[in-house]
Amino acid sequence: MNAGRGTMLHRLLRGSTSQIVGRLLLSLVRLAAAMLILRLLGAEQFGAYVLLLTVLALPEWLVDFGQTDIAVREISRHPDSAEAVLAALRRLRLLQALVLAPLLPAGLWFAGYPSSVVAAGALGAAGLPALATALVQRARFRASMLLGRDTLAELAGGLVLLPATAIACFAGAGLVGLMAAYLASRLAWMFAASAFAARPPSPPPPTPAPTSGATPPASARRLLHEAMPLGLIGLLVGIYDGVAPALLGDLGDLGQVAVYGVVTRSTLPALLVVQAMGTAFFPLLAAAWPANRPLLATLQHMAFDAALFLAIGFACVLVGAAEFVMAAFDPASVDQAGVLRVMALVVVARTVSTAMVPLIVVAGWQSRAAWLTLVSLGAQVLGLFLTVPAYGALGAVLTGLIVELLTSVLGIGWLARRASGVTVALDVPLRLLAAGAIACGGALLSPLAGSLAGGLAAGTGFVALAFALRAIAPDRLRRFATALSTRPGAEAGNGAATRP
Repeated sequence: MNAGRGTMLHRLLRGSTSQIVGRLLLSLVRLAAAMLILRLLGAEQFGAYVLLLTVLALPEWLVDFGQTDIAVREISRHPDSAEAVLAALRRLRLLQALVLAPLLPAGLWFAGYPSSVVAAGALGAAGLPALATALVQRARFRASMLLGRDTLAELAGGLVLLPATAIACFAGAGLVGLMAAYLASRLAWMFAASAFAARPPSPPPPTPAPTSGATPPASARRLLHEAMPLGLIGLLVGIYDGVAPALLGDLGDLGQVAVYGVVTRSTLPALLVVQAMGTAFFPLLAAAWPANRPLLATLQHMAFDAALFLAIGFACVLVGAAEFVMAAFDPASVDQAGVLRVMALVVVARTVSTAMVPLIVVAGWQSRAAWLTLVSLGAQVLGLFLTVPAYGALGAVLTGLIVELLTSVLGIGWLARRASGVTVALDVPLRLLAAGAIACGGALLSPLAGSLAGGLAAGTGFVALAFALRAIAPDRLRRFATALSTRPGAEAGNGAATRP
């Protein structure tokens, strides 16, 4: 299994473009589905749907448990091991899905939830085996840099989700109907991924020599062991993301849960784009470690700057058009626009840690990152108990911003530097942040503040300022392109990690 034809630059452009476009389309589909539910079924029903999806996210993560990234890392380093690794991954995931599927409805029943909620949970959990199958093919696509197939397969599920959700809303099927639509989307994703996997890839170029002497995990037990630290991190992150709506439901009301659900879904496109960038770069980062440190540094600098540029640009649009975005979901929530503006800042802070985590994974330091994630979770829970009773959704988002700044940005950045030896220069990030601050300030002070035009003006202004401050410079882009215009494995060697 190989990454396909072309230089690293071509593969990155092709892979990142397909991921970004696909993720944006998928996020738009999910936003449309959320708007349908909120408009047709009301804030309380939408809040209940958000809570159930939050609970379902836990077993869905357990089905993956970090194994995709470990499988991609090992296949990138040992291409000849691809089928053995994928076979182990398939056995492990299906077993996990079959064990976890009955636990969610059983847990809801023991917790005393109404029968409709238990039935809805059972429908959501029934999609776990389909998710497990789709995720095996995802590992195959990502290791082969066939990211377009991965994106199209998941998008197929999204295209089923929207009409199925509309049918459930118009039919008055309630929470059970909404989760039936969710199940249908999971099945569509599975069938599309399996169909795309059956198509042979283009003939690959010669395979580079492995960069590590370690044997890849060819058994399910060993794969689970390798992925365990990363899986624990993801589990803690899932709890971290889920504790806010859960405590809002307990300490506040479903209306506050709905507001939190709106702002998280509004910022989801930015997070998906950042994750898409990481997905495109990860196989090449894994292949470059540890033999080619200069190439590793080049790839990481390019990934970090690109992710931060996209996140800040998206945040500027949200800050400038916050009232417009909130009104698109529910006109009654316009007064909560400030919550969305703070959440846009959370996205920028989280982008820093998201872009740095791949360095920790390729260097094998994920077990140490688990401790930082645990600290983040503890700080998040403490902050929520202090802020949610008084400030509701705004308190939850402010807590998330402070925690991301103190633990994720500083802690993950430091750990990634220690693990890989790559120090990310701050000149470009600081210029991007300055451009974003000026663009947002101008938009908020203008008569267009809060409107769609205000958001577009803020985003356009950010791009113009990024060029004016040379955060985006043609000569730097040319140096990156030159450094990456080689076939993989052509520049193996040791050296200091320097920025092009």
